[in-house]
Amino acid sequence: MNYDQCSVHNREVLPPEKYDVMNRYLIYMLQVESTWFTKICMIDFVKKILIKFPETNTVDEIHTYGLRYKYYLKKNHDDDNDVIDKSGIYEYYDLPEPDPEWVNRCRDKKILA
Repeated sequence: MNYDQCSVHNREVLPPEKYDVMNRYLIYMLQVESTWFTKICMIDFVKKILIKFPETNTVDEIHTYGLRYKYYLKKNHDDDNDVIDKSGIYEYYDLPEPDPEWVNRCRDKKILA
């Protein structure tokens, strides 16, 4: 989950105090019915949310980020679509999107690297 890189080459490492909540989110995400692509993108998004917003400590709090974005879309763009645009949510929270090659490799191999 560090884009196949060590912490020297990619400093965006999940802090140890976030391991427990990330573990709970991983279990949730792996059980929910969704595509492997969605799982990879959501896990990456949550990792970045946990780093950027250190006050986030529960899976319920993690879910509020998606709900907040959906509310924003509905209010400002009259968007009632159930599917959340990956690029849009990353942009909304000012987070870098993962490299598409990394996402595709993880999806094709069904791995988290």
